[in-house]
Amino acid sequence: MLDASKVVRASFKAFNDRDWQADRDLLDDACEWTSIARESTDIGPDAIQAGSREFVAAFPDLLVRIVSMVAVGPVVAVEWEATGTNLGPYAGGAPTGRSFGRRGASVAEVRDGRIVAYRDYFDRLSLLSQIGRLDLVPREPA
Repeated sequence: MLDASKVVRASFKAFNDRDWQADRDLLDDACEWTSIARESTDIGPDAIQAGSREFVAAFPDLLVRIVSMVAVGPVVAVEWEATGTNLGPYAGGAPTGRSFGRRGASVAEVRDGRIVAYRDYFDRLSLLSQIGRLDLVPREPA
């Protein structure tokens, strides 16, 4: 059985390779994948991969590189960098053709060789600004 850091590293590789079956094999059936920036949680491999595939369709050259990783037992913290170009529809809007680069961090929990929980922390405003989609920034009611 893989240790927690190897499971998370394998998940990043599967995502970058677009190897959806390998990625799915690393996700527990009840995995909760939370995007803190979007304030949303997807549960289970089907929902998680639907979100991943949608984002990759909008940014087909998307690459997520691990900068650093620390594991303590079943918990893995990862600092990462992501780059991509908006070449497909994103959040209901036409592609802008603009690129982005952002850093973020994630915390994963691994049990029995599978990811059971994943929390993603990043600056969504930075992405939206870089691709020219500030119209997607939530506005406070007047």
